[in-house]
Amino acid sequence: AHFAAATGKGCYRTAAEDILRAISIAGSCADELDGYLARLPPNRGNQRAVEHNIDIYALAGMLGQWKLQERAGRFVQSMYGKNQDYPQAYNVGTVGSQRCGPTSTDEDGIPADGQFWNVLAHAEPDPDRVGKSVSWLIYSDSIWEYDKDFLSKLDPAPMLHGVRFTSKGFGIQWEETAGAVIALSHFLAFRSEGSEDSFKEQLQRRLTASRLSLRTLLKTYGAVPASVRGGNGEAYNAHNPYSTYPGGTDTGMGFPYLRMIHVASTAWTGLALMSRTTAADPVWSGANPMRLSGRLPENDFYCLPEQQEPDSSITDRACMWK
Repeated sequence: AHFAAATGKGCYRTAAEDILRAISIAGSCADELDGYLARLPPNRGNQRAVEHNIDIYALAGMLGQWKLQERAGRFVQSMYGKNQDYPQAYNVGTVGSQRCGPTSTDEDGIPADGQFWNVLAHAEPDPDRVGKSVSWLIYSDSIWEYDKDFLSKLDPAPMLHGVRFTSKGFGIQWEETAGAVIALSHFLAFRSEGSEDSFKEQLQRRLTASRLSLRTLLKTYGAVPASVRGGNGEAYNAHNPYSTYPGGTDTGMGFPYLRMIHVASTAWTGLALMSRTTAADPVWSGANPMRLSGRLPENDFYCLPEQQEPDSSITDRACMWK
């Protein structure tokens, strides 16, 4: 959708609408929570994630598919306060043991992207909830971390500030941190009117330290790694996050992000610095990936290849339920 708006070529809009349609046909849930599944057939991902529904909310809004957007938004909003340990945060989603199952338990951590991307997408219409969520984010230590990049060979080794993947994770995940920088920049610029000075100062401290850390990584490596923590998968399986080489950043969800140059972390950092490079710069709303800044062209098909529909494609609802 963004590419269609940037190039003025309607075939990219057509592709985006086809993707959204496939999700709505094969991944919809019709219970009181609404929303969409994490994966489509033939891969069965029965859980619903707040992160994915924020993505769908944003895409449906760009394409003017208001009913689909409403369904995704209803799921996101229903996740607020569902984890009793974090009553001002949005829960991770629903269980995966059954299709369109109930909300996951308090044992699951709070996902960083489910909070920050929500701010960017405006999926939550209640300003009181948004304010409480951001307040929890900037004051709580559950989601923030310091990592020393002693493998950088810089002297002294830089101390970096950023966010964990979830509240149950260990170590900074840099894609999440870049998303947090964009979200906090936009909130401070466009949605913080009337907030107390102490709130704005705390938000700015988190924002400045995280942005400086991203710039340090970019200057050091020419790109941004997913993690600065050393160690491999075997080290991660030892589950000792306090060791010298713990096996990357532990997400708290059963998998790590290893110390490797990471496309998503680098791309989100680029957006963060396009949004606002320093605290003195104005915030550019066009760097928000969850909102469309340009106008979409009309649909067309000229740049799409002509091909026969594959036999395995999803063509109707009857196929989905088999």
